[in-house]
Amino acid sequence: MSVQEPGAENIRVPQLNRRSDEPFGVTIAEALAQRLQSMITQLEPGFEPGRRLDVEAIAGQFGVSATPVKQALKSLEAKSLVEIKPRRGHFVTLLSGDDVREIMNARGALEQAAIRACASRGLPEAILDALKQAFDRCQRAISNQDYEDYRRADLQFHRLWMVAGGNRRLVELYDILMAQAQIVYVYAPHSPEDIKASTVEHENLLRIAESGDLSRLEEAIGQHWNKSADRALGRYQAYLRKGEDVQVADGGS
Repeated sequence: MSVQEPGAENIRVPQLNRRSDEPFGVTIAEALAQRLQSMITQLEPGFEPGRRLDVEAIAGQFGVSATPVKQALKSLEAKSLVEIKPRRGHFVTLLSGDDVREIMNARGALEQAAIRACASRGLPEAILDALKQAFDRCQRAISNQDYEDYRRADLQFHRLWMVAGGNRRLVELYDILMAQAQIVYVYAPHSPEDIKASTVEHENLLRIAESGDLSRLEEAIGQHWNKSADRALGRYQAYLRKGEDVQVADGGS
C-alpha cells in the first residue's frame, strides 16, 4: 500500500492507475468513485447487488488509504448504488421491484420534462439526426445479435431527449438513474420480444419528433416508459425469483 501525507486524499492528482477514458485533474476519491461505479454497474466479481464491500481490501487493491475509499463510497451512496449501514458496513444496493419501477418512471418523467423545455424552440435538427443514428445503431445491433451494443445504443437514444432539453442538472440526474438502470439491464437483459416492442415504440417516437408535435411526443414518451417499466420489472422479478447468482453476503439484504 502506498504511503501518503495527511490530507493527501484531497490533492488533485493526474492519475490513479488512470484509464485512458478517465479525465485528468480529479481527486483520488473522485477517481475511485468512477472506477467503483463501473465495477458495480458491470457486476464485477465481489461487486454484485447485496455484496458487502471491504473498505480495507478496496484500499489495498488501489494502493490508497481507507479515507478516499470511504469518500468514494459515500458519493456512490448519494447515487443509490451503495448502502451504508451503521455498525454493519458498506453494501452494494440490491434493488427491489419497487426500485426498478421508480427508476423507470423517473427516467420517463425527466425525458418528458426535457421535451416540455423544447416547446418554444422545437427539437434541434442535430438532435433529430443523432436520434436517427442511435435508432439505426439499435437496428444494426439487433441484426448482428449484439445485445450489449443494443443496450448502449438504447441508452444513447433515450439520453438524447435529455440533451435536447438543454438543462444540465436534469441531465446529471438522468445519468444517475441510468447508472442504476444498468444493473437491471445486466441482470435482466432485454428479451427478443421486449426488443421488438421497444423498437416499434422508438420508431413511433422518431416519427412524432420529426412531425414537430412536441405535445404528442411528450405523451408518447410517457406511454413508452409505462410499457418499458412493465417489461423491465417483469424480467427483473423473474430473475429475483430464480435467485441465480445473487449472493447476499453478511446479511446484506
